[in-house]
Amino acid sequence: MTGDHSLAGVAAGLFVPLSRPQLFTRAAQRGADALVFDLEDSALPAQKSDARAALPEALAALGTAAGLVVVRINADPRWLADDVRACAAAGIDFLMVPKVESSEQLRALEPFLAQMEEQMQRPPGSLRLLALIESPSGVLAAATLASASARVEALVFGAEDYAAALGIPAQAAALDWPAQQVAVAARAAGCAAWGLPGSMAGIADAASIAPLARRARAMGFTGCLCIHPAQLTPARTGFLPTAKEVAHARLVVAAAGSEQGAFVVEGRMVDAPVLAQAHATLQRAGAAAGSETSQTD
Repeated sequence: MTGDHSLAGVAAGLFVPLSRPQLFTRAAQRGADALVFDLEDSALPAQKSDARAALPEALAALGTAAGLVVVRINADPRWLADDVRACAAAGIDFLMVPKVESSEQLRALEPFLAQMEEQMQRPPGSLRLLALIESPSGVLAAATLASASARVEALVFGAEDYAAALGIPAQAAALDWPAQQVAVAARAAGCAAWGLPGSMAGIADAASIAPLARRARAMGFTGCLCIHPAQLTPARTGFLPTAKEVAHARLVVAAAGSEQGAFVVEGRMVDAPVLAQAHATLQRAGAAAGSETSQTD
């Protein structure tokens, strides 16, 4: 299956419109941790059928560079079933469901997903879900969405649509609280959490994504999705541990080998939770090795 990877390792994913075949080959060369082929917003109603039919071509264009692949399907019943059928047939494992506001929406998909798995001779439960939360109702239901189905692997916060639903700018003052609600709900359920407490629309100022990603990481998000390749490096940088954090984590882990119970490293008390954080920091930094180094500060 194309998506036989962990969502938890994604720091920076990239949206790729399935309505634009000229982008398929280059998409694999951008260095994204995941590619999200889009059948929803980037495809007009008249383009939906052709975009869906282009999925096998998109996967073929990735070739051996195919890594973690997600497809954002349409929530609209006019297209949802055909989208799911095409993804199941193409071997896609991860489906991003947009505009999720209730656990009933996700549970209602279960019979059809099971049917597609049987028809396509796929393992039961192999079609996994990412719930894209884009509205106030969705934010308030985040905890129930994360546990609505065993298929749910991630919650994704859509800042732009959330702000539009409230008729407000996509700024920190309005987005910090809902973003953290989504992140906490996802992590409490053991799911990945993708998103930023701000806008990704400013592609001319890609460097501004790094501090936004750092804030997102501090909230509990594990990664985010980019709309332009120039945003990938700063986004990934923001989600990586800093060089100082990595160095301290190494000291903590090394000291733990000769200490019992609580102990002190660099003037800070270390106990079991702090040691667990140190291991997680080193694991995160190690997972990024070869694709991106830790932050320098």
